Amino acid sequence: MGYPVKLVLTVQHIFNRWVSSTEEFNMDGCAKFISNDAYQHYLNWPRKWRDSEKASGVFHHPISAREELAAFVFMRSSVLSANVMFDEAYRTCEVACRLSPEHPGYRDELEVIDVNRRNRELRSMRFVAPLQPQPRTYTVPFDPQQRSI
Repeated sequence: MGYPVKLVLTVQHIFNRWVSSTEEFNMDGCAKFISNDAYQHYLNWPRKWRDSEKASGVFHHPISAREELAAFVFMRSSVLSANVMFDEAYRTCEVACRLSPEHPGYRDELEVIDVNRRNRELRSMRFVAPLQPQPRTYTVPFDPQQRSI
């Protein structure tokens, strides 16, 4: 459509930025309305930045097509991980890391997925006998002379 709108990454969030020769402003549609919060708003939202994230230089500038693809591939890996599909999530997150190797969040998530994947493998190796329903037994004193319990 030709509008000068670019995607911008911040920690755990993506928003749009209008970048033209005459003006530049942010547009964020995550609320009930489109907000135009300044750069400083995203330094502590949705969470405070870590030092490694500040030093990485990957946040708060319009991203390239390659970085856009990495962001969406990474989101896919998050969905796979949330659905306990750790092998697929790991392979997908590896693609995001190759597309954007300087992004610290992608590398961190790759480690988390790997830990979850290994933990799942360890749990599957343990033998746990399936639970069998136990018949209920009741001991009721019975006196045949009374004819009642």
